[in-house]
Amino acid sequence: MDKKWNEDEEDDGNDDDVDARPQLGEVLDTFAAHDYDLWDAIFELVDNCFDSFTRYKSKLMKAKGEQWTINIDLDQKDKTLTITDNAYGMNRKTLEHAVLLAKGNIWNDGVGKYGMGLKTAASWYGKKWTVKTKRLGSKYEFTATVDIKNLIKTGSNKIPIKRKIVSQLNESYTAVTITQGIRSYGASTQAKTKIKLAKAYRRFLTNKKLILNWKGSPLSYKEPEILTEVRGGKSTKWEYKIKPFKLKGRTVKGRYGIYKPMGKGAGVKSQTTHAGITAFWRNRVILTRDRGWWPKKIFGEAAGNHVRQRMFLHLDLDLDPNALKKDFMWDHYSKEMLEKAIIEETNHHILKVKDYAYKYISGSGTISPGQRTLSDSKTKDKLEDTTLSDALREGAIAASKDPPKMDTSQANKLKKSDPNILKVAINQGEPNVNVILGEQHATEPFLTTIIHPTEVDCFINPKHPFYIVKIGGDTGLYNLYIDFCISLALAQFSAMGSNTPVGPERYLATLDRILRGNS
Repeated sequence: MDKKWNEDEEDDGNDDDVDARPQLGEVLDTFAAHDYDLWDAIFELVDNCFDSFTRYKSKLMKAKGEQWTINIDLDQKDKTLTITDNAYGMNRKTLEHAVLLAKGNIWNDGVGKYGMGLKTAASWYGKKWTVKTKRLGSKYEFTATVDIKNLIKTGSNKIPIKRKIVSQLNESYTAVTITQGIRSYGASTQAKTKIKLAKAYRRFLTNKKLILNWKGSPLSYKEPEILTEVRGGKSTKWEYKIKPFKLKGRTVKGRYGIYKPMGKGAGVKSQTTHAGITAFWRNRVILTRDRGWWPKKIFGEAAGNHVRQRMFLHLDLDLDPNALKKDFMWDHYSKEMLEKAIIEETNHHILKVKDYAYKYISGSGTISPGQRTLSDSKTKDKLEDTTLSDALREGAIAASKDPPKMDTSQANKLKKSDPNILKVAINQGEPNVNVILGEQHATEPFLTTIIHPTEVDCFINPKHPFYIVKIGGDTGLYNLYIDFCISLALAQFSAMGSNTPVGPERYLATLDRILRGNS
């Protein structure tokens, strides 16, 4: 170990070179502070497994067939993580290279890229890790053990590697076991990790090349269904390709379109988490909506708009990822340049798709089958929510009681609180309708009416939850809401002027006629 030193000690003035060799244990210990989530660390280890399959594909197929298997086992109680594969394995020299610091990958066509993933991910998770491996055709199994605490204690830069003779030459594997974990992971984090893994390696999972097991159960990925509609006997599928093009010398290609909103039993709980941008590098996902990248011209400015819940843009980028593979380096062009290029390469068609994904919540005219699919799904999810079920039960109770009535003093108070009462003369003043948005409480009804012989007072509650959430500051929706409330009041006015009792069916028929006249 280095001798203890005092930073206030007098400089001896020597011109000797400094020994810049790092102390292995101290360097590995710093990796615990990397900006990883659990899935990021596991990605790094799975990348190494996958590269071993890809690089030696022909030899593995000849010896074992095409089945690629990676097993991930997380023991939260013992804080142990194990990643095993049946890939090509390593010999002694390759294993030494893998555990050495600052050694780049021998093979540059894989997703491992920088050659640091094993060291950073294993040391981030725990303080002791081993790599046990056997190369295809070899009779030797090698095991390297990295004990960070012991390396720091002894000051040693040596990693012990043990050799063992095995009998099965046709076997090959690598197992990374990390112990002395420094963090705890609950059920929700583990569930999220499974989802992240399936999404990151979706292209390998969907074509059955790879079996990726989490605690013994295979992961799978199902992309949401693409929105398809039929008009005039012609089917339109909202999915389009971006032909490969060059941007600053780097290739860009991809696809874009609109996902059909997925209901219960569809195999995908929601399309929303799959929507947005997904950027691939060598078929491995690097960047998704989770990193907060939303090209605003393509997906819009608002965080909650429906374009971001429906529309997707998948890109294959010929850019290097950063060291942690959580983003790209963006050293050849910027995100803004890429967005502009995509819009131009699609002749602005991608913006038309964006407008269509948004159009169903605004505009006029007949709703197309595709727009109705989008709208119906949203309505279905909303109406099946347990909150509305509770409201229905409460509504049954309310229906059995007489509704509260507004007295003259309350009405006059509300009229005074609204300086802009809307006065509408219907049928040349028979009746006149007064629309009052006074200062009411959120618990009061959305609409209260007082019917006079030739006049109707409509008290619309601007504090009602429906008004606040659904109408807000949208002037178009406000006009529609006022129209509908007035129509309800006029139906009540007509019903009360009838000489015969008006039941629910007749009331709805009356409302239908008034709505038609208000169209």
